[in-house]
Amino acid sequence: MREDHEDLKSKSMTREPPKAPEFGELRESQRPRSVNDIQIGGLHYKSEYQHWDLVINHGLHYLIGCASKYVTRRKDPKKRGEDLNKAVHYIEKAEERNVLASNHHGTGLSTETVKDIELFSLHNRLSHREHQALLAMINGDYDLAKGHIRKLFFEQA
Repeated sequence: MREDHEDLKSKSMTREPPKAPEFGELRESQRPRSVNDIQIGGLHYKSEYQHWDLVINHGLHYLIGCASKYVTRRKDPKKRGEDLNKAVHYIEKAEERNVLASNHHGTGLSTETVKDIELFSLHNRLSHREHQALLAMINGDYDLAKGHIRKLFFEQA
């Protein structure tokens, strides 16, 4: 009996502890239904329709995706002006490089696209002007988008 106890004891001491999950790895029971269910830092991505989904759904160019992020995200009001200036800066870079804003650039937005952007705006509680800036960016009307963003800048001041 004593041998059995000693044998078990030595086996338990030599057993390796379970491995910790690797970076980005979750146990199956911890996996969310979608990556949209994961929030890494902050509380700003709680919408059912998230910005990255809008970018993918409409094939937004990287620069316009960044510009639209800065117009549509909710952040510290003290930094709102900086975000809006960043949005204009990204649009100006898109203009400088003559990039197409999205799959819809310059073709006019279909009713389906406009409805989808309205849904995004509703889920993310965008103001009318933020919504208009987003529509203009996605359609590739950069001057109109910058005009709306500049008005947002002065409205928030």
